[in-house]
Amino acid sequence: MHTRILIADDHKSAIREIRALLGANPEWEVCGEAANGQEALARANEMHPDLIVMDFAMPVMNGLMAAEEITKVQPTVPIVLNTLYNSPQVEREAKRHGIRKVVEKAHSGALVSAIHELVDKKSPKRADAPPPTVEIPLSQLQSLPYKPQPQAYPPRKRSQQK
Repeated sequence: MHTRILIADDHKSAIREIRALLGANPEWEVCGEAANGQEALARANEMHPDLIVMDFAMPVMNGLMAAEEITKVQPTVPIVLNTLYNSPQVEREAKRHGIRKVVEKAHSGALVSAIHELVDKKSPKRADAPPPTVEIPLSQLQSLPYKPQPQAYPPRKRSQQK
């Protein structure tokens, strides 16, 4: 099953570069493109991608605002901010707006690594992983019939003290 990725960037050349980069991985498929944040929001709602690569500085609606709106509707979809304008402040704001990773456009390897990391987090757990924890409300447990289990060990003999 392919990981469906939406690309949002206002520069066609950047979209072409990201498409070429993602095309090198046979498990990744670009499911759509957007030229601004508003289009990204619309495409995300139409296409339900597995991951979004979002530019920061775009017309109409910037990447942070688009990410915040997308996260409200699709909170499990990871968003990678792919930007020329990276700084600690941008990273803080990105996290606050629901973005999981921030990478610099100049480092295409960082984008690939970020996508791998986020896709692996969403993938089903490995066979050697512990089973998921199931929580059952106490009221539901109390309504179950009680069936005592047979004792695994015979009762101890009490020694008589004189």
